[in-house]
Amino acid sequence: METQVQLFVKCSQSSNFRVKHAIAIILHNLNQDELNVLALASTLNISPSHFRRIVLSATDMTPSRLIKHCRLESARELLAGVLSVKEISHCVGIRDVSHFVRDFKAKYGIRPTEYRRKMSGHLAFPPHILARQYAIHPCQTRREQ
Repeated sequence: METQVQLFVKCSQSSNFRVKHAIAIILHNLNQDELNVLALASTLNISPSHFRRIVLSATDMTPSRLIKHCRLESARELLAGVLSVKEISHCVGIRDVSHFVRDFKAKYGIRPTEYRRKMSGHLAFPPHILARQYAIHPCQTRREQ
């Protein structure tokens, strides 16, 4: 299971700036419904087939799997916060919560609520205390940084 940082390092080693740019675009636009392979290839001014080749060679994933990977990794990070599973699935661009839960379980072997419960024991401050103290919405804050 690769984190997004590991993906960037892997892409840096392959010195493929277009793949790094694609990952940055994906992470910045996770909640967009129109985030897809054709849109990314078009943004990078390359053909979809060439885009598929360079992403596959740099990350060992197809562009579609890369998008899903970034969405699920971001969701995993957001589960440390106070958002509901439904809110998190919308923040990362997966509109159907049941699909989100199914995909999350397939990738991590555990349901999002179980993951949150498991991780809450490892946090120095419970999420509800942090949210109350700082009055922030994690989904919005992620995009503004």
